[in-house]
Amino acid sequence: MTVDQYDEAAMIAELAAYYGVDPSLISLEATPIIDRRRLASNGSEAGGSSGAAGSAGLGRLRLTVTILVPNEIEEIAADSLTTESGLTKSGSQSGAGATSGGPTISRVAVSFAGRLAQLNSGDGNLLTLSAALGFNTTVGRGGMQIGTSTQQVQVSCPTGYWCSAANRIECVADTYQPKENQIDAGACLPCAEFSESLPASTTKSACKCVYGYYDTDVDPAALPVCKPCPVGSNCKGEGNTLMLLPLEEGYFRVTRYDVDIRRCPDFGTNVGSACIGGSGKVPADMCM
Repeated sequence: MTVDQYDEAAMIAELAAYYGVDPSLISLEATPIIDRRRLASNGSEAGGSSGAAGSAGLGRLRLTVTILVPNEIEEIAADSLTTESGLTKSGSQSGAGATSGGPTISRVAVSFAGRLAQLNSGDGNLLTLSAALGFNTTVGRGGMQIGTSTQQVQVSCPTGYWCSAANRIECVADTYQPKENQIDAGACLPCAEFSESLPASTTKSACKCVYGYYDTDVDPAALPVCKPCPVGSNCKGEGNTLMLLPLEEGYFRVTRYDVDIRRCPDFGTNVGSACIGGSGKVPADMCM
C-alpha cells in the first residue's frame, strides 16, 4: 500500500472486522518508507528533497497498529479468556518493531496478543491479514509487542451521585444531590428533619415526611417542613402533605390549606357520620 492509497478510517474498520474488536479500540500510526535504492538508481540523492517527493509514488507504508484489550473478551474456538478490565494494550505492527510499555502485563493481554498473532499468521485455516486487507503485509522484525498504557476517560457524573476516579457513588438514603459532576460526598445534601428519601435522590421534593408527620409547606419543589399530624388526621404512611392531609372518619376541615381539624356534629351517632374522612381530593371528603 502506498501513501496515496491509505485511508485511515477504512483501514481501522477493516482491522476491527478482522480482529473482531470495536473500532474505537484501534489507533494507527502510518509512516512512509522511502525505497532509497530505487531512488538512487534513478539518479536521485538518497534522503534528498527529490526522494521525499517521489516517495508518494515509490514508497511503501509502515503501519503501527495499537489495539486496547477489550473489557470483555469472548471465547474464540477452544480458547477461553478471562474477563478483565483492559487498560493494557497490544501493538500489532506491519513493517517495523514497537517499543514495550510498562512493567505490569495482564494475563488477558498476553492471551489476547496470542490470538492476534494467530490471526496474523493464518494458523488453523484462518484468513490471513494480507487476504483480509487486500494487499501484501509483512509483520516487522519486532513482531507483536505487549505493553501498558494509561487511558484517560472523561465521564459525566449524574445527579444523585458523586464521583471519584471515574467511579459513580450514589448518595445515601435521606439525602439528595441536584447537580452534575460532583466529586465529593458533601454534595449529597441532607433531607429536612423528620423526612426521608431513597438512595440517589436528585431533588428536594424527593424528601418525604415520615410516618406520623405531614408537610406544612405548600411548595412541592421545596424541602418539606414536617410537623406531627394533628388529631383527626390519619397519617399512617409517609409523604403526607397539608393539601392532601388524610382525615379520620367523623372529622373535617374547611379548606385544604386549613390545619384546624374539627369533629363533625354528627360524630358518634349510630348511623355514622356524614364526614367520611379521606384526603380531601374530592368535595365529598369535606363536611362544609
